[in-house]
Amino acid sequence: MESFRPTRFRINVRLFLFIGLASALFIWVVYPARLPVNGGVEDRDGYKRVNLQALGYFNFGNDRATIDDVPSRIRKLDGQKVALEGLMYSPNGSMRLRDFQLVGRFDYHGPPLAQQRVFVHSPVEVRYLDGECRVRGTLHVRIEEDETGKVISVFRMDLDKCREL
Repeated sequence: MESFRPTRFRINVRLFLFIGLASALFIWVVYPARLPVNGGVEDRDGYKRVNLQALGYFNFGNDRATIDDVPSRIRKLDGQKVALEGLMYSPNGSMRLRDFQLVGRFDYHGPPLAQQRVFVHSPVEVRYLDGECRVRGTLHVRIEEDETGKVISVFRMDLDKCREL
């Protein structure tokens, strides 16, 4: 008569790969879903961490637009201390800046729209950062137009701190 020998439960490489792939897929699906839930804003370290893509993700007419065309959840950020991550852009190509634009990694078909960039002003010169950076400061939400009535900016920031990521 044969005795019963249970098979050993073995954790192997295929099981780890399956668990890793399932976890990555779950994170890939669930993490971006936070943006609509919290509007791209999280409170951290005394600053509201704002997702730059979520900040500029709304329909906005660049001709004769008013502040009422900006969603109220974004207008509430006016005067708040915020932290944003994006790419520095300097139209004049200088390596030491007091004024620059912060833009996100969007798939642009032309220049970014007025609501997709933040015009940053620093009281002291900052070094141009070639990669992604995090800026912290006071955000101002207001419509600024050129002489023809076309909107040139929606967001301005008074810079407190800038660092490379």
